[in-house]
Formats: sequence, C-alpha cells, structure tokens
Amino acid sequence: MKAQEALTKIRVMLGMEPEVAPESVELAEATLVDGTVVKVDGELAEGKSLVVVTEEGDVPAPRGVHETSDGMLITVDDNGVIVTIEEKPVEEAPVEMESDEAVEPAELAPESKPYDEAFLAEIAGLIAPLNEKIAAIEAKFSALDKDFHQFRDEPAAGKITNNLSIDTSSVRSHSERQEQRMKALVELKKQK
Repeated sequence: MKAQEALTKIRVMLGMEPEVAPESVELAEATLVDGTVVKVDGELAEGKSLVVVTEEGDVPAPRGVHETSDGMLITVDDNGVIVTIEEKPVEEAPVEMESDEAVEPAELAPESKPYDEAFLAEIAGLIAPLNEKIAAIEAKFSALDKDFHQFRDEPAAGKITNNLSIDTSSVRSHSERQEQRMKALVELKKQK
C-alpha cells in the first residue's frame, strides 16, 4: 500500500472523507523481450502513457523503442507517452549465392536498389536548408573579410602621446612619481 492510499483510508475511518468505491480500470499489459512488464490504462494505443511495473511501483517508461515478446515495437517519448506502435519487420534469411561471380550493379533488379527515389528525395530535402545556411554564412564571411581588408588598408592615425608631460625618469620611487603626477594634474586644473 502506498502512503497516499494509507492516508486516504485513515481519513475515511475518521469520517473526514466519504468512502469512495474504487473504479475498475482495465489495464493492458505486455512483456518486453528482456522480461520487463509494462502496462497502459485501457488498451495499448498511441497517445497513452506506458508505465514500467517495478517493485517500488509504476514508473514512466524511458524514451526509446521497446520491443515486446510478441513482436511489437513501441516507441515512447521523453514523458513516457506512446508515439508509435508497429509490428517488428520479419527479417529474411540471407540468400547465399551459388556462384563466386560478383553481381554487377547493372544486373540488379529495379526493386533491389539499395535506396529508392523517395528516400533520396527526402534526404535531399533535409540537406537543402543546410546548404542555404552555409551559403548565408559564406556571404557574411565574405562581407566581413571585405570590411576587414578595407579597414586594414586605411592609413593609421597619429601616435598617441602622454598629455601630462611628466618626466618620470628622474623620479626614483613610486610614491614620488605619484606625487609628481598629482601636481601635474592640479596644474592642469588651474589652467582651465
């Protein structure tokens, strides 16, 4: 019994809450290929929450594809919600070739192409936005490179000099240099 259930029973016994008959909920259970038991409220369908039955209680199923012992593949999102349910494709046994000759690509039947046209078109559709982004980045780089070369080729400004005109070579200590700088600043202030 969970803590919440125990608290509810105590409240009912003390008359603080009315006694509520538990609802009968149909649960669909399945066993994964690793022996883990999972269940869903109602029947196994997309959009339902899949939970893993553990000794501590039910926990949401982790994200990923889970294979049941009866050959179903259940895809679950980050929140434990079923995204897709599909049957596991039956794998065909590889056919061994009786001859040692290699098959030329021209000899392959049209249905045995490794990738069909729709798949290649989908891949091209995924790559197209990336190519556009790369072209935009290259255009920005060219503009920055042009601006940099224009800046680099401009004549340099005049040399910046010390406007306090303090000769610190004759002063030996740090405190004497600071005192001399302060005097120079005071003199500048008086001139204004």
